Amino acid sequence: MMRSFPITTDKIRQSRMAYTIAGVILAILGLGAIFAPAMTGQAIERIVGWLLLLGGLTAGVMTWFSGREGWKAWLGFGGALAAAAAGALLLWAPVGGGDMLTSVLVGFFAASGLAKVAIAVAQRTSIPVIWPWLLASGILDIVLAVAVLTRFPFNAGWFLGLMLGVSMLCSGVLILWIAYSGGSRHAA
Repeated sequence: MMRSFPITTDKIRQSRMAYTIAGVILAILGLGAIFAPAMTGQAIERIVGWLLLLGGLTAGVMTWFSGREGWKAWLGFGGALAAAAAGALLLWAPVGGGDMLTSVLVGFFAASGLAKVAIAVAQRTSIPVIWPWLLASGILDIVLAVAVLTRFPFNAGWFLGLMLGVSMLCSGVLILWIAYSGGSRHAA
């Protein structure tokens, strides 16, 4: 059974280690994507597939530990499921071209950005110090979706890997920031 909503500084302090682990994992995965952008074709699809699958699973676990309930929990789980499903699709049914990868990434960035914006707005009174950063992260994902979409179908594998890496790195840093700033007694 999930804990009650909204998230409080006490809940963040209690789950600080889980937030720290999730933030570090996402940041490392993001750096991996940033430093390996030149891979093309099926290789980049597999890497992005694993990044999305692991990132989606990590987001699902963090949604569980966050204590969200109702539509807010479903929104978090929906974004996590979308990322994991996109990753699984790229891993087990690669098409060998940038079009599929581009479409998957645009959908992922857009869904992730919209979910972060919605959660930020819902959390603005619970933890005032966190919500602007979550909102900014959501807006960044929406901007990345537009950036990838506007270059479609001319996206090179390195550009797509770089955009995914930036998104995951920023999300990881945001989670670490929440773990250490949002859980402090001065956050509320």
